[in-house]
Amino acid sequence: MTAVATKKESDDRSGTAQIDPDLAAVAASLHGEVPDVLAVRTIRIACDKAHAVAVVQDMGMLTTYEQKARVVQAQPASARTGRYSVTGRLAGLLPWRGTFSYLLHGDGFHSADSTARPNGWRVSGGFVVYDVPSGGCEVMHYECYDLPHWPRPARRVLRAYMRNSQRRELYIIHDLALLRSAEARARREIAVGPAS
Repeated sequence: MTAVATKKESDDRSGTAQIDPDLAAVAASLHGEVPDVLAVRTIRIACDKAHAVAVVQDMGMLTTYEQKARVVQAQPASARTGRYSVTGRLAGLLPWRGTFSYLLHGDGFHSADSTARPNGWRVSGGFVVYDVPSGGCEVMHYECYDLPHWPRPARRVLRAYMRNSQRRELYIIHDLALLRSAEARARREIAVGPAS
C-alpha cells in the first residue's frame, strides 16, 4: 500500500504551514502499517500539555469536536482502554456508524475500527500531544484509512475532506484546551487567594 500523504502540515490560528515528514511516520506506525490514505494535521496551543491531553482523552467531549460524530457511547474496559460506538454523518450527508477500540496513553488517544467492514475498509486515528520547548504544546491529529479497491481513485477527495475536518476539529480542541487551562488557573487563584 502507498500513502497519499507522507508529510504533516502544522497549523496555528494564523494558518501558516510547515513541513515535517516525521509525524506521518508516527501516525503510520500507530496504525500498524502504511495506510492507503493518511491525513495528519497539528496545531500549537499556548497551554500545558496536560490540558490538551485531558481534552482529547475525554470520551464525553468527542461529539463536541469530532465533525463526523453525532452520538458516542463509550464502554470503558479499564482506566486506559475500552470501546466506543459512534453514529454520525460523513460530510454532514452520508450516515455511518462504527465501533472502535481505544487506548488512552500518556500523550493522547488512539482508536482503531473494530467493526467488520466489507471489502477491507479499516480506519484508525487519534491524537498525540507534544511539549513545545518554547512553551505550550502541539496536538497532532492523524487519521488512517485502508480502502477497498473501488474507491481508491477518490483518495485525494477523501484526504481533502479529512484535512478540512481535522482543521475544524483542532480549532475546537485548541479552544477547549485553553478554556480548561483558564479554569485550572482560576481554581488555583481561588484556592491560594488574591495576589498581593
